[in-house]
Amino acid sequence: MGRTREGCGYIALHTDAFNGYDPLDTTLKPELDMKLGFLKSKYLLVLFFVSTLVISFSYGILVGRFKIFPYDSLKNVWSSASGVKKVVAPALEGTVSGQEKSMIETNLMVLEAHKYNIMGEHGLMGDGGALEQVGDVVLGVDREGTFFFYEPGGVVIKINIHVDMNKNSFLGYMQEHIEREGTRRNADRYFRVLDLVARETERGVELVVSHHYWDDEAQGKRMRVSRLLVNDLKALLEGQRVGAEAWEVLYESYPPIPFGDPPHKAIITNHTGGRMALDRQGNLIVGVGEHRFDGISYPQIAAQDDTSSYGKLIRIDLETGQTGVYAKGVRNPQGMLLDRDGNLWETEHGPRGGDELNLIREGNNYGWPLVTYGTEENAFVWPHNKRQGHHDEYVRPVYAWVPSIGISNLTQVDNAAHPWDGDLLVSSLAGLSLYRLHIREGRVVLAEPIRIGERIRDLLMLDDGAILLFADNARFIELKPAGQEDEDVTLQFTEQERELGLDEVINYCSTCHSFSRAAGGTSAPSLWGVWGRDIAGSEFSNYSNALRRVRGKWDEGALKAFLSDPQGFAPGTTMPDPVLVDEAMLDALVAYLKRLQ
Repeated sequence: MGRTREGCGYIALHTDAFNGYDPLDTTLKPELDMKLGFLKSKYLLVLFFVSTLVISFSYGILVGRFKIFPYDSLKNVWSSASGVKKVVAPALEGTVSGQEKSMIETNLMVLEAHKYNIMGEHGLMGDGGALEQVGDVVLGVDREGTFFFYEPGGVVIKINIHVDMNKNSFLGYMQEHIEREGTRRNADRYFRVLDLVARETERGVELVVSHHYWDDEAQGKRMRVSRLLVNDLKALLEGQRVGAEAWEVLYESYPPIPFGDPPHKAIITNHTGGRMALDRQGNLIVGVGEHRFDGISYPQIAAQDDTSSYGKLIRIDLETGQTGVYAKGVRNPQGMLLDRDGNLWETEHGPRGGDELNLIREGNNYGWPLVTYGTEENAFVWPHNKRQGHHDEYVRPVYAWVPSIGISNLTQVDNAAHPWDGDLLVSSLAGLSLYRLHIREGRVVLAEPIRIGERIRDLLMLDDGAILLFADNARFIELKPAGQEDEDVTLQFTEQERELGLDEVINYCSTCHSFSRAAGGTSAPSLWGVWGRDIAGSEFSNYSNALRRVRGKWDEGALKAFLSDPQGFAPGTTMPDPVLVDEAMLDALVAYLKRLQ
């Protein structure tokens, strides 16, 4: 035990080094010094180890941030270890990760979906951008204005084109005027490149981009349309750089949107539109969003105000530079398409519900914000609408989605050999799906949702019949009709099966179940591959709890027991009784399911 000396107030420390030691007794000093030296060395080693970790971690951040030594070596090691595929041109580099493959069953065919993740520092920024095809080249641009070529198989090659958005000045201004970090992040996210259109001319390829621009003089935000002439697109792969000074400004929205009082809805908003299309005369039609000037977020109603360009479709004559209002009364144009018959289609976001597909005619007024099929957030009315749930007095949409799907761009299937020839494909963000619209006599007679599982920002119909999607997380998805020859043979019935009536039983089962390789719908799992599969073990997400409790695999015994008496096999299952009492029919049905592999 340690001891105390009264009068001095001295307290001996309770450690092994001082155990039984009288500090006034100097005979033990060498032993104490040795023990103290050992402790000091141990603490110095710990301090050295911790300091090394801190310094290494800090230097690692500097390497990643400023690309200093040994950034290039580490990058190559990581790329090799992670299986990254590289495409390298002089001074340019593109990367892609491994792909994901899945099957998607639609009404008329099965699609193979190949998803590609664009990775890392060479990746792209989502939440904006666009795709465009010029001849046999697929050109793209991301939210930040990074231009790239896309090649089938998930290959992205960046090119040195830069468009002037004056974004750093905008972000600097926001930094000074906005305190909340989350609001500043939204300012960055919603200040972006919006769309890309290209056309081949005698002088070369014209690239036209819609994007935001920060006007320092007016201290306001504009939507700008800029044009660039490129003599040879493929020369860009050889390292040719095109700076911001090479762009020509075709149009600027008016008036500039100033920084206002919180919550800054007009300047930090995704109600910006920006989609473009060329008409048959070569004019450019561009949609300018209303930026929340809807009489509710702000008192102004820009879409009905002829002194403002917001909430309008603007026509730009690319030869003369003349501009004018083509149509008005739109909210947030997210899609624009001139179809093969010369019809101009526009898609736009509604408020809570009421996303629209509009057939655009020059001079028309589409009514926003005075009419809509949607309602205000957290409400069941739209304040301006005289008759809720109606779209009176103005041009109605051809189709509206309630609830909203977060509508984005659209394209047309223009391939006589394709089962969807002539149909419109509308992409969605919140809906995570494509929508196939079969339009006849001016109305949508069929709207088929096709779930993709990604927020789709843009899409292209390629010459080979594939559909290319550009997702908001900078993923690319290639959709191709699946080869179904072997599957079709497997699904055919023998003469004996037809005589037994198996084809009628399968037809009854197909009202809920899919018999294709593709995943089933929401009502029942696909029966392709059911033989040998774990019970309730497919990707189907809506199995009953009763079936989930059953252990084992779908073999002959389990299938016969379930098909002959579903409730007896799994009490509480949602599977209806198919009333299969004939043993020969049960044998034939199980044999049919067994060959669906």
